[in-house]
Amino acid sequence: MCSKCKNNELWVTLIEKAWAKFNGSYCTLSEIPFEDVMRDMTGAPCKVLGHDIENLWHEIKLAHEKGGIFI
Repeated sequence: MCSKCKNNELWVTLIEKAWAKFNGSYCTLSEIPFEDVMRDMTGAPCKVLGHDIENLWHEIKLAHEKGGIFI
């Protein structure tokens, strides 16, 4: 994971550097599950939804009711 800045915005690289320092090194960043990163960065509950189409709408509604973030 390597971020790039546009229009001289440094906040992206600063957050990445702080996140790497918090987790020990840049090498560990690729080992952290995406939902853990999103939860830690936003404070919102996060869950990766699978490919189970029959339960997908139920999972989306449940996540919305709990204040989840959709990406």
